Amino acid sequence: MAALETNDTVDIGSRIDLTSLGRDLDRLTLAAEPSDAFAPKDDVAPPPSVPLPAPSSQLVREIKESGWSIFRPLADLGYFTWRPSSRRHKSLRDVSAEEVRQQVDLQALPDRLVDVYRLPLPVPFLTDNNSKCTYVNKYPLGQFDVAGLYAAARRGLRFHHEKIDFCLGGSTLNMLATRDDSSPYFACMIAGTKTILVSKQKEYVRNLADVGFQFERLVTGRAMNDWNVTTVVNGNASVASHNLECLEHLHVMQVGSYRVLFRAETDAVDEENNPVEIKASHPRYWKKATMLQMLSSGSTTLCRGVKGRGSLSSVNTQSLVQVSAKALGDRSSGTREALERLILEGMAALREQLQCAGKVYKIVFPLASVGGRNSHGGLPGKLRLIPAIGRRAIVLPSDKVLRELLAVPTLLTKP
Repeated sequence: MAALETNDTVDIGSRIDLTSLGRDLDRLTLAAEPSDAFAPKDDVAPPPSVPLPAPSSQLVREIKESGWSIFRPLADLGYFTWRPSSRRHKSLRDVSAEEVRQQVDLQALPDRLVDVYRLPLPVPFLTDNNSKCTYVNKYPLGQFDVAGLYAAARRGLRFHHEKIDFCLGGSTLNMLATRDDSSPYFACMIAGTKTILVSKQKEYVRNLADVGFQFERLVTGRAMNDWNVTTVVNGNASVASHNLECLEHLHVMQVGSYRVLFRAETDAVDEENNPVEIKASHPRYWKKATMLQMLSSGSTTLCRGVKGRGSLSSVNTQSLVQVSAKALGDRSSGTREALERLILEGMAALREQLQCAGKVYKIVFPLASVGGRNSHGGLPGKLRLIPAIGRRAIVLPSDKVLRELLAVPTLLTKP
């Protein structure tokens, strides 16, 4: 099947109307100093700082009980949905601020996790795995880091004012902790700020008929075959609008001495609207990666499905504490401390080597004499940045568009 090109017309049909459930949160204000990073023209005063919602008390508790020493939740900025529009798209570099705004929904929430212990098991997985259920995760159907930045600004985050050091995705912590550069990660400084964005730019085909997606739909109360409801898009894809949408969670954490905005895809929410991670693969394939992904997304629950002979045989839920215990083993092993050290070393290397905006770099781990193995087949050393070239060097719109998006009046209420 031909890949869905950047400038292809995408007809996503109707939209889902998700109900905003809301959550009463205490308010906090991150330490702030006066800043002109996104100040309007000289005759207009910058908008006042908006108090940011407090972090999830459950996430704070789970991180503490898991024994982590470098992670401290600071603020929960809620959820947003990226809804690719049906019009013909420009390249990411040429996208306008208005195009970004029109595709971001700040009111949506993820589907609620059902009572998985009441599911009638076993449940056979469907095998109608046709190619019309696939699409390539490139802009606008993927690689939309700018949407998370815009949503965070609308929720009251002023990047320079709050001294945000990094914006990281769901898998970046694992990349830093394992020094694995087999997937391409790029880094740049966001225009007008001192914030370093780390963006995963791996292009792959998503098949919405895969078992993992079927399981996710089942445990959120949707039909397992809810994937091919609309018409073919330029001969490349045939999927329902809500399957092309991506819903992400935003939250701010202190990681060592750094303040980090995390944005990560969210599979579902629990009864208190906390993010839930959903997996149907065998634990041997995720363990530490899933644990670090849960930290990045702010998830406090893992919903795990067990497969056997083409069917879903059992489902259980685990807390972040339980997932951490299984991934790290005994606290005396030193595994947790080693992961923390590698994460902080990687962040320090990024901060040291990336000092100015305007350039994009690829993250690599050159060969060394100790450790595991990287994509070059050797032993990974410390993080290094090399200049990025070609199409993948474009991870954000123009500086002008970024400044416009991040200086918008803030949305005072959070769903």
